[in-house]
Amino acid sequence: MVYNNMRYFVIIIIILLSIRNCYCSNKSLSPQSLIKDNNAISSIILSVNQVSPLAQKLFKENFIFDGQNILSIGAGSGIDEEYFSKKCAVKVLGTDIKDEMVDYAKTKSNQNLEFKKLNITKEFNLEPKFNLIYARNLLHYFGNSQLKFLLKEVFKTLRHDGRFVFQLKSKKDYYFNSPDIIREFREDGFVFLPQLGYSRNFLNEREIKSLLNEFGFEIEIMYESKERMYTDEHDSNLLTVIAKKRENIKVSNYKTSISS
Repeated sequence: MVYNNMRYFVIIIIILLSIRNCYCSNKSLSPQSLIKDNNAISSIILSVNQVSPLAQKLFKENFIFDGQNILSIGAGSGIDEEYFSKKCAVKVLGTDIKDEMVDYAKTKSNQNLEFKKLNITKEFNLEPKFNLIYARNLLHYFGNSQLKFLLKEVFKTLRHDGRFVFQLKSKKDYYFNSPDIIREFREDGFVFLPQLGYSRNFLNEREIKSLLNEFGFEIEIMYESKERMYTDEHDSNLLTVIAKKRENIKVSNYKTSISS
């Protein structure tokens, strides 16, 4: 009897593992589909009501100042963008791919701040050019080839002396390093985390430097910090980068869009 029960238990475990593997192998790695189909993530992001440490640091250290034209990609609830618009005499355009995000953020609009839907998997086609493009906790949703397309668009959309400010998860992050976390390495830099049900692209300083150099940027500041994100149980290890567009640089015509 004990032998039969154990046998059935083993069979059930094998079946469950097979189902999980099948699910994981067929799960889309597209960052847009992972976010778009997850209403829980949207509700968490929309609940954010505190200005980020990064936004405060940019203002305090004079990277945000009067007269700038600022573009924010992946603006979410719009809390940082509202902060910029009230701290300085700047024009801020906050964008997101999700309608509900944009609709919610629009409640924060003022004479210096507007929000619109923007699919950054395609060419931006925005005028006039921007002094600063802001992307907080966004780029780890994109694969390496996707990042190259995005960097090309950022370069095109910045003014000649513009800055790209971004923050993403580093390879020192708990979910990349902990022995308690199962990791499945996928194509294009993605790491699938079965226990969490999503993929991320963790980068280190060397990889970021290489990407930015390839697409015409010079790093002014890069540092690592820890921050508790949304409802995560562990602090995230984040790399923050402030990069300046180099002058007289011709960026390669990288045509691979994120949707391809």
